[in-house]
Amino acid sequence: MTSEHIIKELLKQKAISQNTAVLLRKFNRLTSDEQRILNQQLGQIKLSEKQIQQLFIKSLEIASKDAQQVLAKGKWMLQKDSRGNAYMLWNDYAIDNTMWQKMPDSVKAICVDLSFNTGGNQLAKYKNFIKAVKAEDYRRAALELLDSRDFNKNINNRNTRGVAIRRRDAAIELTELAEEIQ
Repeated sequence: MTSEHIIKELLKQKAISQNTAVLLRKFNRLTSDEQRILNQQLGQIKLSEKQIQQLFIKSLEIASKDAQQVLAKGKWMLQKDSRGNAYMLWNDYAIDNTMWQKMPDSVKAICVDLSFNTGGNQLAKYKNFIKAVKAEDYRRAALELLDSRDFNKNINNRNTRGVAIRRRDAAIELTELAEEIQ
């Protein structure tokens, strides 16, 4: 699935037609032959270094915004006390902009990297990682990255091993940060 901001930018730069944009938006619903033809057409696009840098910077900005939005969310959960009485409890505190600014740069970079590489709000699927980051428990956050389905799926696949290696490196960085803090 191609990010909408990339499609819009390619349209603005006249690198793709409206028809190609429509096909990109429904890529996952295309037949394998249609996907192959579209990929061949996309392979013919010529972008300047400046255009590539603009797309990359825009993508990073969006990934940063998405990471901040995911970390800013909390939710109400139904709980029961020892007598069985139900009550609502706010489960996760939200990280506001001030907290984001105070967060260690390495942690922000890891969150943005996850958002960038998983796409959009997919970072939200790393629930235990997010809880650990919010609690500033970076050792646990590192373990959650290594225990993720994403890591385990990609580590043994030669084509996607780079994703797993980035997760491993992020886990090492988080572990080192946790040791520095103690």
